[in-house]
Amino acid sequence: MEYLQFPANSVFVPHASFYTVHDPKRKNPKLVLQIIGPTEGKTRYFGTSFYLDETLASIDQPLLTAYAGSGYHRGHCASAADLRELLLVVCTYLYTNILPMCPNFNRFVRLAMERYIRRLADAYQEVIVFHFPI
Repeated sequence: MEYLQFPANSVFVPHASFYTVHDPKRKNPKLVLQIIGPTEGKTRYFGTSFYLDETLASIDQPLLTAYAGSGYHRGHCASAADLRELLLVVCTYLYTNILPMCPNFNRFVRLAMERYIRRLADAYQEVIVFHFPI
C-alpha cells in the first residue's frame, strides 16, 4: 500500500483483513479496502459490541454512544460474514470499519450487495472491494 497517497488529514489504518483510510475530522472511514475470497467455510459470527480502534487516538473516533437515538445503524464496511477466522471477524467491529447507514439501506440494499459480491468471489476466487461513504 506504500504506493497509495491520501490527503494529509487522513490516517491509513491497516488491519489483518482490510485496510481503512480514516477521516479524523468526521470520525469515519473515508475508504475501506477489502479483498474477499471464496465463501466456503466462512465464520458465522454475529457480535453485538462495537469498539474503538486502539491504533487511533480516541479523540479521532466517535463516542461509543454516537449512534444512539440518531436513527442510523452502525453499518460494517468490511463485512464480518466474509471472513474465516474469528479474530479477523472481531476486527470488523472496530469503529474504523463502521459508517452510519439508514436502517433500510443497511438491512436490504447493503445486504443484497454483500451477497452479490460473495457470488462474484466464489466465481472469480478473489474480489477487491472498495467501501466508501456516499
